[in-house]
Amino acid sequence: LAVDGGLAVTHGDSFSNDDPVVLWDISDPENGIAALSTINIPGGINIGVLDFVLHGSRLYVGTTGSIEVVDVSDPLSPAIIATVPLLGWVRGIALAGDRLLAIVNQSDATRGLHIYDVSVSGTPQLIDVHETNDWLNGLEVVGDRAYVLVGDSSTMHVIDLSDPSGNMTHVQSDATGSGVVPQMVFGC
Repeated sequence: LAVDGGLAVTHGDSFSNDDPVVLWDISDPENGIAALSTINIPGGINIGVLDFVLHGSRLYVGTTGSIEVVDVSDPLSPAIIATVPLLGWVRGIALAGDRLLAIVNQSDATRGLHIYDVSVSGTPQLIDVHETNDWLNGLEVVGDRAYVLVGDSSTMHVIDLSDPSGNMTHVQSDATGSGVVPQMVFGC
């Protein structure tokens, strides 16, 4: 689920390329909500949509083979306007101002936190990668920090995003946790 203003975006959890993204009018919930349109997002390997984030007239969708940029300025006719091909799948996606962050897992290559400039319409431009050899399982952005959950959830990386050029600084890793934590949630 993603919400921005009077628009909400949902996607089922069937992990299927046949399960479209749905755009909803939620501008007047007291008088009901309505599905406005659907859009099929091309999948990658075999699963399709894994995560997405909505900001204004843009929906950024992480799949099993790409990041898709969808123009939702006309929610009755959403359209894919750009594709960023990836060798892996997007496990998490978030925005930090004009930067799009995506944790990308690859089965036979280095994994990492990818950061893209999205200040100009069109295809996001890769500006930095924070590589790791571990699987990445969660991403949350709070202020100028990105929190990345690693592997079996026993390690979290904290990344400083305050450099305006987009370069990331690895602030800290903590390997004292235990057990499996499926998601990170910050704030109330």
